[in-house]
Amino acid sequence: AIQRVTGMSESLEIQDLHLAYGEYLGGLVHSFLEDNRSNLPKDGVDLIASHGHTVHHRPDLGVTVQVGCGAAIQRVTGMSESLEIQDLHLAYGEYLGGLVHSFLEDNRSNLPKDGVDLIASHGHTVHHRPDLGVTVQVGCGAAIQRVTG
Repeated sequence: AIQRVTGMSESLEIQDLHLAYGEYLGGLVHSFLEDNRSNLPKDGVDLIASHGHTVHHRPDLGVTVQVGCGAAIQRVTGMSESLEIQDLHLAYGEYLGGLVHSFLEDNRSNLPKDGVDLIASHGHTVHHRPDLGVTVQVGCGAAIQRVTG
């Protein structure tokens, strides 16, 4: 999924960084879980989700690259589930963009003659813990824009 990025000498460097950073994050999470075991739910932790770390961001080109391999986090922590939030964020944004594009094409005759100026999306909530003040939505606006043109 990670491809060569302009300015990097080899795509392998990004792949190595992706894996190494995932292992590093996995180590941090593992230590946190061990140190805070008494404060965790009795049935344990079901899922570890990570956005990773942005190493290349060009919203003008619709390109962003995050490192922090979810599979490495999963392996180091011993968890049965892991999720790379950024992959889901981009994929869902592309899905929404496809829906919007189809809607605009199918309803062209009903739209204003000068077109649509703004498309807004709340995204989709994938994690909501108001008791902790944490909410995570996916549905990348740049991906929606790229697909809808």
